[in-house]
Amino acid sequence: MAEQIYVGTERGIYRLSREGEVWSLQASGLGDQEIEAVAAHPDGRQAIAGTHGAGLFATADAGETWEAVTDWQGSPYIRSLAYHPHDPRIVRVGTEPARMWCSRDGGGTWQEEGGFTALPGCAEWFLPYSPRAGAVRKIIMLGGGEAAVWAAIEVGGLAGSRNDGDTWRITDKVGQWEYPANGLHPDVHSIDINPAQPDTIMAATGGGVFRSVDRGESWQHLIDDYTRGVCIKSDEPATVVVGPSRRVGHLGRMMVTHDGGDSWQDAEQNLTFPLERMCEHIICDAQDVFAVVLDDAVYHAEFADLAWQPVGNGLPSPTCVAIIA
Repeated sequence: MAEQIYVGTERGIYRLSREGEVWSLQASGLGDQEIEAVAAHPDGRQAIAGTHGAGLFATADAGETWEAVTDWQGSPYIRSLAYHPHDPRIVRVGTEPARMWCSRDGGGTWQEEGGFTALPGCAEWFLPYSPRAGAVRKIIMLGGGEAAVWAAIEVGGLAGSRNDGDTWRITDKVGQWEYPANGLHPDVHSIDINPAQPDTIMAATGGGVFRSVDRGESWQHLIDDYTRGVCIKSDEPATVVVGPSRRVGHLGRMMVTHDGGDSWQDAEQNLTFPLERMCEHIICDAQDVFAVVLDDAVYHAEFADLAWQPVGNGLPSPTCVAIIA
Protein backbone atom coordinates (compact mmCIF):
# COMPACT_ATOMS: atom_id res chain seq x y z
CA MET A 1 0.00 0.00 0.00
CA ALA A 2 1.28 3.47 -0.93
CA GLU A 3 1.39 5.55 2.26
CA GLN A 4 3.51 8.45 0.99
CA ILE A 5 4.05 10.12 -2.37
CA TYR A 6 5.95 13.01 -3.92
CA VAL A 7 3.95 15.29 -6.19
CA GLY A 8 5.91 17.45 -8.60
CA THR A 9 4.13 20.61 -9.73
CA GLU A 10 4.66 23.75 -11.78
CA ARG A 11 5.75 25.45 -8.55
CA GLY A 12 7.69 23.06 -6.40
CA ILE A 13 7.57 19.56 -5.00
CA TYR A 14 5.43 18.21 -2.15
CA ARG A 15 5.51 15.12 0.06
CA LEU A 16 2.11 13.82 1.11
CA SER A 17 1.22 11.03 3.51
CA ARG A 18 -1.98 9.07 3.98
CA GLU A 19 -3.90 8.26 7.12
CA GLY A 20 -6.97 6.25 6.23
CA GLU A 21 -8.44 7.98 3.19
CA VAL A 22 -6.99 11.41 3.99
CA TRP A 23 -3.79 12.71 2.38
CA SER A 24 -1.96 15.49 4.19
CA LEU A 25 1.04 17.67 3.37
CA GLN A 26 4.26 16.72 5.18
CA ALA A 27 6.98 18.70 3.40
CA SER A 28 7.50 21.00 0.43
CA GLY A 29 10.38 22.63 -1.39
CA LEU A 30 11.75 24.12 -4.61
CA GLY A 31 8.80 26.48 -4.82
CA ASP A 32 10.49 28.55 -7.51
CA GLN A 33 11.02 25.54 -9.80
CA GLU A 34 8.85 23.73 -12.34
CA ILE A 35 9.31 20.04 -11.55
CA GLU A 36 9.27 17.66 -14.53
CA ALA A 37 10.27 14.34 -12.92
CA VAL A 38 10.79 12.79 -9.49
CA ALA A 39 12.10 9.43 -8.31
CA ALA A 40 12.17 8.08 -4.75
CA HIS A 41 15.03 6.00 -3.37
CA PRO A 42 14.01 2.67 -1.78
CA ASP A 43 15.24 3.87 1.63
CA GLY A 44 12.31 6.28 1.84
CA ARG A 45 14.53 9.24 2.72
CA GLN A 46 16.42 10.04 -0.45
CA ALA A 47 14.89 11.28 -3.68
CA ILE A 48 15.90 13.15 -6.80
CA ALA A 49 13.89 15.75 -8.72
CA GLY A 50 14.37 17.11 -12.22
CA THR A 51 13.35 20.61 -13.26
CA HIS A 52 12.46 22.50 -16.40
CA GLY A 53 15.61 24.54 -16.88
CA ALA A 54 17.48 24.30 -13.56
CA GLY A 55 18.84 20.75 -13.61
CA LEU A 56 18.73 18.23 -10.77
CA PHE A 57 17.98 18.54 -7.06
CA ALA A 58 18.26 15.92 -4.34
CA THR A 59 16.94 15.39 -0.82
CA ALA A 60 18.30 13.13 1.91
CA ASP A 61 15.63 13.95 4.52
CA ALA A 62 12.36 12.95 2.82
CA GLY A 63 11.79 16.29 1.14
CA GLU A 64 12.39 18.60 4.11
CA THR A 65 15.32 20.20 2.27
CA TRP A 66 16.54 20.04 -1.33
CA GLU A 67 20.00 20.79 -2.70
CA ALA A 68 21.18 21.30 -6.26
CA VAL A 69 23.21 18.42 -7.72
CA THR A 70 26.37 20.40 -8.37
CA ASP A 71 28.18 17.74 -10.42
CA TRP A 72 25.41 17.67 -13.03
CA GLN A 73 26.86 18.53 -16.47
CA GLY A 74 23.92 17.60 -18.70
CA SER A 75 21.00 19.59 -20.02
CA PRO A 76 19.12 21.61 -17.38
CA TYR A 77 15.86 20.31 -18.87
CA ILE A 78 15.14 17.01 -17.09
CA ARG A 79 12.32 14.81 -18.36
CA SER A 80 12.75 11.41 -16.64
CA LEU A 81 14.49 9.82 -13.65
CA ALA A 82 14.88 6.26 -12.40
CA TYR A 83 16.67 4.36 -9.66
CA HIS A 84 17.67 0.81 -10.51
CA PRO A 85 15.20 -1.50 -8.72
CA HIS A 86 17.92 -3.81 -7.39
CA ASP A 87 20.86 -1.42 -7.00
CA PRO A 88 19.81 2.17 -6.21
CA ARG A 89 23.41 3.34 -6.56
CA ILE A 90 22.59 3.23 -10.29
CA VAL A 91 20.49 6.24 -11.29
CA ARG A 92 19.57 7.24 -14.81
CA VAL A 93 18.41 10.62 -16.09
CA GLY A 94 16.73 11.41 -19.40
CA THR A 95 16.87 14.95 -20.70
CA GLU A 96 15.61 17.34 -23.36
CA PRO A 97 17.30 17.25 -25.86
CA ALA A 98 17.08 13.46 -25.76
CA ARG A 99 20.19 12.27 -23.99
CA MET A 100 20.82 9.58 -21.35
CA TRP A 101 23.01 10.05 -18.30
CA CYS A 102 23.97 7.50 -15.65
CA SER A 103 25.38 7.66 -12.13
CA ARG A 104 26.79 4.55 -10.46
CA ASP A 105 27.44 6.11 -7.09
CA GLY A 106 23.95 7.24 -6.11
CA GLY A 107 24.10 10.57 -7.91
CA GLY A 108 27.54 11.74 -6.84
CA THR A 109 29.03 11.68 -10.33
CA TRP A 110 27.46 11.39 -13.79
CA GLN A 111 28.47 10.19 -17.21
CA GLU A 112 26.64 10.58 -20.50
CA GLU A 113 25.90 7.28 -22.27
CA GLY A 114 27.45 7.83 -25.67
CA GLY A 115 25.94 4.72 -27.21
CA PHE A 116 22.51 6.29 -26.82
CA THR A 117 23.28 9.25 -29.06
CA ALA A 118 24.95 6.90 -31.55
CA LEU A 119 21.53 5.41 -32.32
CA PRO A 120 20.38 5.62 -35.94
CA GLY A 121 18.16 8.64 -36.50
CA CYS A 122 19.28 10.49 -33.36
CA ALA A 123 19.84 13.66 -35.36
CA GLU A 124 16.21 13.54 -36.48
CA TRP A 125 14.59 13.32 -33.04
CA PHE A 126 12.39 16.34 -32.40
CA LEU A 127 9.68 17.93 -30.27
CA PRO A 128 6.76 19.74 -31.91
CA TYR A 129 6.66 22.27 -29.05
CA SER A 130 10.36 22.89 -28.34
CA PRO A 131 13.54 23.78 -30.26
CA ARG A 132 15.45 21.15 -28.27
CA ALA A 133 15.84 17.86 -30.16
CA GLY A 134 13.60 15.20 -28.65
CA ALA A 135 13.11 14.14 -25.03
CA VAL A 136 13.59 10.97 -22.99
CA ARG A 137 10.16 10.74 -21.36
CA LYS A 138 10.45 7.45 -19.42
CA ILE A 139 13.27 5.14 -18.27
CA ILE A 140 12.84 1.56 -17.07
CA MET A 141 15.66 -0.63 -15.76
CA LEU A 142 15.28 -4.36 -15.18
CA GLY A 143 17.47 -6.73 -13.22
CA GLY A 144 18.51 -10.19 -14.30
CA GLY A 145 21.21 -11.48 -16.58
CA GLU A 146 20.54 -9.06 -19.44
CA ALA A 147 20.62 -5.83 -17.37
CA ALA A 148 17.98 -4.33 -19.66
CA VAL A 149 17.39 -0.58 -19.96
CA TRP A 150 14.51 0.97 -21.92
CA ALA A 151 13.98 4.63 -22.87
CA ALA A 152 10.84 6.21 -24.37
CA ILE A 153 11.80 8.97 -26.80
CA GLU A 154 9.49 11.76 -27.88
CA VAL A 155 9.60 11.95 -30.91
CA GLY A 156 12.01 9.18 -31.90
CA GLY A 157 10.88 5.71 -30.82
CA LEU A 158 11.68 3.22 -28.10
CA ALA A 159 15.36 2.61 -27.38
CA GLY A 160 16.55 -0.51 -25.57
CA SER A 161 19.81 -1.88 -24.24
CA ARG A 162 20.41 -5.44 -23.08
CA ASN A 163 23.85 -4.79 -21.62
CA ASP A 164 23.31 -1.98 -19.08
CA GLY A 165 23.65 0.82 -21.62
CA ASP A 166 26.80 -0.27 -23.42
CA THR A 167 24.97 -0.62 -26.74
CA TRP A 168 21.47 0.34 -27.84
CA ARG A 169 18.81 -0.50 -30.43
CA ILE A 170 15.79 1.54 -31.45
CA THR A 171 12.43 0.80 -33.06
CA ASP A 172 12.15 1.32 -36.81
CA LYS A 173 10.63 4.35 -38.55
CA VAL A 174 9.81 4.87 -42.21
CA GLY A 175 9.25 8.63 -41.94
CA GLN A 176 9.09 11.43 -39.41
CA TRP A 177 5.79 10.13 -37.98
CA GLU A 178 5.42 6.82 -39.81
CA TYR A 179 6.29 3.31 -38.66
CA PRO A 180 6.11 -0.21 -40.11
CA ALA A 181 2.82 -2.11 -40.12
CA ASN A 182 3.81 -4.18 -37.08
CA GLY A 183 5.89 -1.38 -35.52
CA LEU A 184 5.56 1.26 -32.82
CA HIS A 185 4.46 4.87 -33.26
CA PRO A 186 7.65 7.00 -32.86
CA ASP A 187 6.05 9.56 -30.50
CA VAL A 188 6.65 7.47 -27.36
CA HIS A 189 5.60 9.15 -24.11
CA SER A 190 5.75 6.31 -21.62
CA ILE A 191 6.21 2.57 -21.28
CA ASP A 192 5.78 -0.02 -18.56
CA ILE A 193 7.21 -3.51 -18.13
CA ASN A 194 6.47 -5.97 -15.35
CA PRO A 195 9.69 -7.76 -14.31
CA ALA A 196 7.72 -11.02 -14.02
CA GLN A 197 6.93 -10.78 -17.77
CA PRO A 198 9.87 -8.89 -19.32
CA ASP A 199 8.92 -9.92 -22.85
CA THR A 200 5.74 -7.79 -22.65
CA ILE A 201 5.98 -4.01 -23.08
CA MET A 202 3.03 -1.61 -22.93
CA ALA A 203 3.64 1.73 -24.65
CA ALA A 204 1.70 5.01 -24.54
CA THR A 205 2.25 7.06 -27.69
CA GLY A 206 0.94 9.90 -29.79
CA GLY A 207 -0.78 7.23 -31.87
CA GLY A 208 -2.36 5.40 -28.94
CA VAL A 209 -1.54 2.35 -26.86
CA PHE A 210 0.68 -0.42 -28.24
CA ARG A 211 1.73 -3.83 -26.91
CA SER A 212 4.75 -5.99 -27.66
CA VAL A 213 5.05 -9.57 -26.40
CA ASP A 214 8.52 -10.17 -27.89
CA ARG A 215 10.61 -7.44 -26.23
CA GLY A 216 9.86 -4.81 -28.83
CA GLU A 217 10.49 -6.84 -31.97
CA SER A 218 6.87 -6.41 -33.11
CA TRP A 219 3.86 -4.43 -31.88
CA GLN A 220 0.07 -4.59 -31.74
CA HIS A 221 -2.01 -1.39 -31.83
CA LEU A 222 -4.60 -1.62 -29.03
CA ILE A 223 -6.09 1.89 -28.57
CA ASP A 224 -6.12 4.71 -31.13
CA ASP A 225 -6.35 7.86 -28.99
CA TYR A 226 -3.34 10.01 -28.06
CA THR A 227 -1.95 8.60 -24.79
CA ARG A 228 0.70 9.68 -22.30
CA GLY A 229 0.10 7.51 -19.22
CA VAL A 230 0.39 3.73 -18.78
CA CYS A 231 1.12 1.46 -15.80
CA ILE A 232 1.04 -2.28 -15.13
CA LYS A 233 -0.13 -3.59 -11.74
CA SER A 234 3.01 -4.82 -10.02
CA ASP A 235 1.66 -8.18 -8.85
CA GLU A 236 -0.76 -8.82 -11.71
CA PRO A 237 0.75 -8.16 -15.16
CA ALA A 238 -2.56 -8.65 -16.98
CA THR A 239 -4.00 -5.55 -15.27
CA VAL A 240 -3.01 -2.31 -17.00
CA VAL A 241 -4.30 1.26 -16.60
CA VAL A 242 -3.91 3.83 -19.39
CA GLY A 243 -4.97 7.45 -19.90
CA PRO A 244 -5.99 8.12 -23.53
CA SER A 245 -7.26 11.51 -24.76
CA ARG A 246 -9.46 12.41 -27.71
CA ARG A 247 -7.14 15.28 -28.54
CA VAL A 248 -3.83 16.55 -27.25
CA GLY A 249 -4.26 18.20 -23.87
CA HIS A 250 -7.99 17.66 -23.55
CA LEU A 251 -10.86 15.17 -23.28
CA GLY A 252 -8.97 12.53 -21.33
CA ARG A 253 -10.16 9.39 -19.56
CA MET A 254 -8.73 6.41 -17.72
CA MET A 255 -9.19 2.85 -18.97
CA VAL A 256 -8.31 -0.55 -17.52
CA THR A 257 -7.74 -4.03 -18.88
CA HIS A 258 -7.58 -7.25 -16.88
CA ASP A 259 -6.53 -9.47 -19.77
CA GLY A 260 -3.31 -7.80 -20.85
CA GLY A 261 -4.94 -5.44 -23.36
CA ASP A 262 -7.28 -7.68 -25.34
CA SER A 263 -10.31 -5.83 -23.92
CA TRP A 264 -10.70 -2.46 -22.16
CA GLN A 265 -13.23 -0.73 -19.93
CA ASP A 266 -13.54 2.86 -18.76
CA ALA A 267 -12.35 3.32 -15.17
CA GLU A 268 -14.59 6.27 -14.40
CA GLN A 269 -15.93 5.79 -10.88
CA ASN A 270 -16.24 9.24 -9.20
CA LEU A 271 -15.22 10.97 -12.46
CA THR A 272 -17.14 12.19 -15.49
CA PHE A 273 -15.60 11.30 -18.83
CA PRO A 274 -14.30 12.86 -20.91
CA LEU A 275 -12.27 14.96 -18.50
CA GLU A 276 -11.66 18.56 -19.43
CA ARG A 277 -7.90 17.98 -19.54
CA MET A 278 -5.51 15.14 -20.37
CA CYS A 279 -4.01 12.42 -18.18
CA GLU A 280 -0.28 13.13 -18.27
CA HIS A 281 1.26 10.47 -16.06
CA ILE A 282 0.21 7.22 -14.31
CA ILE A 283 2.09 5.14 -11.75
CA CYS A 284 1.01 2.20 -9.62
CA ASP A 285 2.08 -0.61 -7.32
CA ALA A 286 0.22 -3.75 -6.25
CA GLN A 287 -2.67 -1.91 -4.62
CA ASP A 288 -2.73 1.78 -5.58
CA VAL A 289 -2.74 3.76 -8.80
CA PHE A 290 -2.11 7.51 -9.21
CA ALA A 291 -3.01 9.54 -12.29
CA VAL A 292 -1.79 13.10 -12.95
CA VAL A 293 -4.37 15.17 -14.84
CA LEU A 294 -2.78 18.35 -16.18
CA ASP A 295 -3.94 21.66 -14.68
CA ASP A 296 -6.22 19.70 -12.38
CA ALA A 297 -5.04 17.24 -9.72
CA VAL A 298 -3.41 13.95 -8.88
CA TYR A 299 -6.11 11.29 -8.59
CA HIS A 300 -5.71 8.19 -6.44
CA ALA A 301 -7.62 4.91 -6.57
CA GLU A 302 -7.20 1.41 -5.24
CA PHE A 303 -7.24 -1.38 -7.79
CA ALA A 304 -9.97 -3.09 -5.77
CA ASP A 305 -12.59 -0.60 -7.00
CA LEU A 306 -10.77 2.08 -9.10
CA ALA A 307 -12.84 4.76 -7.36
CA TRP A 308 -10.85 7.95 -7.98
CA GLN A 309 -10.32 10.69 -5.40
CA PRO A 310 -8.21 13.86 -5.73
CA VAL A 311 -5.01 14.02 -3.67
CA GLY A 312 -3.55 17.22 -2.28
CA ASN A 313 -6.28 19.74 -3.08
CA GLY A 314 -4.87 23.24 -3.41
CA LEU A 315 -1.47 22.23 -4.77
CA PRO A 316 -0.20 24.02 -7.89
CA SER A 317 -0.79 22.31 -11.23
CA PRO A 318 0.70 18.78 -10.92
CA THR A 319 3.20 17.39 -13.41
CA CYS A 320 4.50 14.10 -11.96
CA VAL A 321 4.22 11.76 -8.98
CA ALA A 322 6.39 9.11 -7.30
CA ILE A 323 5.49 6.52 -4.68
CA ILE A 324 7.76 6.53 -1.61
CA ALA A 325 8.70 3.08 -0.34
